[in-house]
Amino acid sequence: MLIILFISLIIKIEKSTHLTFLLITVFAFYLIGIFLKFMNFNRVQQLKGKLTGNLIFEKDYIQINENKISLENIKKIEITGVDWVGLRNTNYLLSYNYENGVSNGIENYLLIEYNNNTNQKIQFQQNDACEFDEIQEIIKHYYINNKIDYLNCVDILCMSEQNQWKEFKNLNKN
Repeated sequence: MLIILFISLIIKIEKSTHLTFLLITVFAFYLIGIFLKFMNFNRVQQLKGKLTGNLIFEKDYIQINENKISLENIKKIEITGVDWVGLRNTNYLLSYNYENGVSNGIENYLLIEYNNNTNQKIQFQQNDACEFDEIQEIIKHYYINNKIDYLNCVDILCMSEQNQWKEFKNLNKN
């Protein structure tokens, strides 16, 4: 809208019905955009597809659908669990899209590096921020067996205090 006013001053267009109509139209669309943005502010983004399969972590294996991958066949795993259902999209008000402002929790990945140097990447949905805390003993088992890195564990287990970090780091020494 300011651009239109600026151009009209440069070109020295005086009061015109076309310019007035253009300014009112632009302002109306701007207000509609703001209205849509705030209407979707607290809604969860819809999935663009379907969730298929299961991802289950056990002490001796990781199950992906019906396939059980033995921990012995895994060289390293990395879990990126930074998104969960209900996470507010922090740049929602500054972005130019009108999708819903709350995440659906699907921007999480499990990267498995096998002993034969092949990799597999699995995307999964996380329902809560610290959901991996429910399987903390399994994550500890992976850490003790050098299947997952220390910093990855601290991150996915939502450890925020230094004494928790030290206690967890010393698991390997016991």
